[in-house]
Amino acid sequence: MVLHFVENDIEYENWCKENTNGYVFNCFGGKENKSDMNIIHKADCPYLWRKKDEGKRTTRYSKYCSRDLDTLINFVQKERGSSWKYCKSNSCFRTAK
Repeated sequence: MVLHFVENDIEYENWCKENTNGYVFNCFGGKENKSDMNIIHKADCPYLWRKKDEGKRTTRYSKYCSRDLDTLINFVQKERGSSWKYCKSNSCFRTAK
């Protein structure tokens, strides 16, 4: 199951707190060549929890969330094709799959 959060920080934040082992697709949208803006993160990735994003976590980028990585990847590939990537931060997907 994939849940979509847009302009709903409270429910998104609650989902992440309840699903710390889940995954989040930070979806910017845009053109196919903007894969650098469309990123899959682990739900507890510090990048998703920056102080400067408080109150607007689901406004600029909508969030697609799932407890299952394969389910989220399948969804993202159908929606974005190859226009996405994995977060490569040390606390997330250090290296691309």
